[in-house]
Amino acid sequence: MRIQKPKDPILVVDDDPQMLQTYRDILSSLGLEFEMFSNGKLALSASEKKDYSIYISDLDMPVMNGRTFIANLKSIK
Repeated sequence: MRIQKPKDPILVVDDDPQMLQTYRDILSSLGLEFEMFSNGKLALSASEKKDYSIYISDLDMPVMNGRTFIANLKSIK
């Protein structure tokens, strides 16, 4: 299966280290560029400075949950 690589990296945010490792394994095996964050606040800060092609977010996280992250992301993009 051939996948067209996005122009900008993929942003992944999840507080579960095992899930981050799973995303890392999958995205790396596909040859895709990505950045990972452990909470929505860190991910939002990165999103203010850089563009991402795809956002993958857990919903239930400490510091800033996924719903709040997406709502704030919509206001800055």
